[in-house]
Amino acid sequence: MCEGSLVMYTNFKTQWVNIPPSDEILFQTKINVQSWEKQSEIHEGKLDSMLYYEDDSIVNPGFNVALYECVQYKKVNNFLYNLNINIPLNNNNNNQLTPLRVLPFSMGQLSLNNDLKNILQQLAKIYKVDIICTQNDVYHLLNQDNNHNCLYVIGNQLQIINLQNVIEFVIQDFNLSQRVKIPSLQLCTALLSTNNQNLNFFKWAYNIMLYMPHTSPIDNNDMSKDLYIGGDFAKTTEVTLDYIKSIYSQDLTTLNKLMTTNLTGIYTIPLGKIEFLKRFRTEELNNLSIDHQSYIHFGPINHTTESCPLLINSISNDLAESCLRDLSLHILQNIIEVTFYYEEATQPSLNDLFSQILKDEEYIIIKPSNNQINSSFTLIMDYNKFLLIVDEIIKLTPTITQFKTIFQIHYDFENFISGKKNGKLTRIMDQEPNCIIRLLNNKDGMDDSIMNLEILSDSTTDFTKTLNLVIDELPVEESFYIGEVFHRPIIGSGGSIIQTIMRKYNVFIQFSNSFNLPQLGWSLIRYPNVVIRCPGKNQNNIKSAKQEIIQLVNKFKEIQEVATLALTPTMYQYIIINKRHTHIPQIEKNYNVFVNFPQPSEMINCQMEPFTLQIGSSNTTNTNSSKSNDSHNNKKTAYNAVDNFKELVCGNETNFQMSDNFESFIKKEINWFNDSIILQIESLCKAVLKISPDNKSLQLVYTSSEEYEIVLRYLTVLNDKFNVSIVSETHLLGSPSNN
Repeated sequence: MCEGSLVMYTNFKTQWVNIPPSDEILFQTKINVQSWEKQSEIHEGKLDSMLYYEDDSIVNPGFNVALYECVQYKKVNNFLYNLNINIPLNNNNNNQLTPLRVLPFSMGQLSLNNDLKNILQQLAKIYKVDIICTQNDVYHLLNQDNNHNCLYVIGNQLQIINLQNVIEFVIQDFNLSQRVKIPSLQLCTALLSTNNQNLNFFKWAYNIMLYMPHTSPIDNNDMSKDLYIGGDFAKTTEVTLDYIKSIYSQDLTTLNKLMTTNLTGIYTIPLGKIEFLKRFRTEELNNLSIDHQSYIHFGPINHTTESCPLLINSISNDLAESCLRDLSLHILQNIIEVTFYYEEATQPSLNDLFSQILKDEEYIIIKPSNNQINSSFTLIMDYNKFLLIVDEIIKLTPTITQFKTIFQIHYDFENFISGKKNGKLTRIMDQEPNCIIRLLNNKDGMDDSIMNLEILSDSTTDFTKTLNLVIDELPVEESFYIGEVFHRPIIGSGGSIIQTIMRKYNVFIQFSNSFNLPQLGWSLIRYPNVVIRCPGKNQNNIKSAKQEIIQLVNKFKEIQEVATLALTPTMYQYIIINKRHTHIPQIEKNYNVFVNFPQPSEMINCQMEPFTLQIGSSNTTNTNSSKSNDSHNNKKTAYNAVDNFKELVCGNETNFQMSDNFESFIKKEINWFNDSIILQIESLCKAVLKISPDNKSLQLVYTSSEEYEIVLRYLTVLNDKFNVSIVSETHLLGSPSNN
C-alpha cells in the first residue's frame, strides 16, 4: 500500500473478556489484569473492549464505538463476547490492531502447586499474556464436564500461537523433559511431516511425547523455536530423551539446507488480498504448509506496485511447486476482488455497507485516500459469500457505473479456463455483450505462475450473470493417492476405462507417479498421484468419479497375486529409524507392485504382534495371454519383490530366548536395561533390540555380522553382572553368517 494512497477497512474479529468471579479463580497472573478491571459493561449502545496493538500496548479503557454504526457482537456467556468491529487500517504498523484471543486447556488431574504457578507466571511475563486457572469451564470453551480445573491463556493471537505448544507440554506434568532448539520457524512443518506421522512414530517406538511449535504465516519473527520432548519414569528414561534429542538435532541440519535451497512464490499479490490472507486464512495456509512439508510466509511490502510477495520454502522443488499450485487453486482463486465505480457525487455509505450487508463476514474494503478522486471502492472476500450479497450491494449503491472483478489463477489452468482458441470465454461474452473478460499473464514480470482473470462490465444485470458464468468455469479438483500398480488397469487399454468415467461424470482425470518425491521423515509418505478436475458447475461429480475409481481399485486388489511378509514391530522400528523405507517407492517402481507398508499410527494398535505386509502384483502381458499365465507371472513378480524388499529394506532378525530369571530381572532393572543395553546398541550401530511382551525373550534386528557381535558383547554383561543368559537363538530372517 503506497503511503497515503489507499485506505483499508476490515472486519476485525476479536473478543471482549471479563474476569470470572474471585471464588472461581484458582490462579491468575498480573500482567494486564489492571486493564481488565477497568472495563465497563455494555451500556447505552456502547461497548468498551480490550484490544491489543502490535507494540503490546492496550487501548485504555477500551476501543469505544457505537454498536449500531460498526460493531457486531455475539454473547458467549457473561464473561466473553465475540466481536466483529469494522475498522480502518493505516500504514503505521504500531497502529495495527491485533485480535485478542482466549485459548482454553483442560488441566485434568494436574495439581496447581507453587512450582506450576511460578512456571505460568514466568510464561505470562515472557509472552506478554495473562493466564487464569479456574475450578470450572467458566468461559464454556472446552465442552467438557466441570470436574476438572481449566486453564485459559488470554493475549493477542500471535503470542498465543507461539505459546500453545509450551502450555500443552507444561500441563502434562512430565517427570522428564528435553528441549530441542529449532533454529528457524520454516523447519517446523518439515519436522511434523504429513498428518504428524513423525510424532506418532516416536510416541509408538519410545513412549515419549513431542510438542512441536505451532507455525503461522503471520509470524514474521523467525527466531529459534523450541521442540519439547516429554516422558515419565514409568515408561522411559532421561537417556531416551537425550537420544531422541540427538536424532532431531542431526535431522535439522539436513532439513535446514533443503528448506533454504528450494524457494518459490507469488510476487505480485495485491496488498488487499495479502491482508485478507493474514487475517482470515492463516489456519488454511498453515495446514497447507504441513501437507506439503513447506513453509508459507510473506515478504516485505513493495510500495511501488502496492503488492507483497507470498513465499514458499520446501524440502524439495517439486513440493514447493505443488504447494504453490494448491495454494493458488484452493485458497487464492476463491478470493474475489471487485471494484465498484460510481458517480462521485453519490458516494455510498460505508457504515450502511458494514452494518446492513457485510455484518460479520470476512472482508477487506479498499478506498482511495481523501486526497484522490473518491469514486470507487474495492471489496475483497470469498466469492461464494460475495454471490450471496452482491444484489444487496448493488441496491445500496444504485449509481454504480462500472464493475471490475479480478481472480488470480494458477497458470496451469489457462487452457482449462479459456478453452480451445479462447472458446469458453468468448461464448460467455457472446451471451453477455456488455462484459469484457480478459486473461492476463505476467510472464514479463517475476510471476510466471499466476494470471489475472478480469471481468469488466458497465451493466448491473450483465455483471452478475457474467460473474456466475465465469465462476462456473473456474477449476475445482481433488487429489488423492492410489498405488501406481493400479494406474494402468484403471486407465484401461488405450484409455478406454478412464475415458468412459470422464465422459460419464464430465470430469478430467490425471495420473502421475510419486516415486521420486522426498522420503525424509520417519514414515512412508503417500503423496497424491491422482487428480480429478472439472469446472465449478460440475464439482459435485468429483465425489462420484472418485468412488468409482476406488471401487475399481478394490476390484483389482481382489484379483491381485499377493506375497506376504510378517513385519514385526522390532523390524518396523529398525526400518524407520534407519530410514530404509526410502527404498520402497523404488521397489514398487521396479516391480510394478504395491507395498501396503503401515503408518506409525497403525502400529500403535499392533502392540508386539507382527503386521502382515502384503506386496501385490496385477500386471497383464497382452490381450492374447491366458489368465493362468498372467497369474503365474504376477505371483512370481510379487515374490521377487518380497525378496528385494528383504534385501533393501529389512535387516536380519533374531530372537533370543532368555533364561528363566530374565523376567524378574526386567521387572526390577528395566530402566538400567533400556539405558545401558538397548539405547547404547541403537546409538552405536543402529541395531534395534526390543523386549518381548511376555518379558521372556529379546528380539533383535541388525544389518551386519559386526553389529550382531556388538550386541552379543553387550548381552554378555547380563550374565556377568546379573547371571542372566541367552538360552537359545532363532534366526527369523537372515543370519550373521550371511553378512
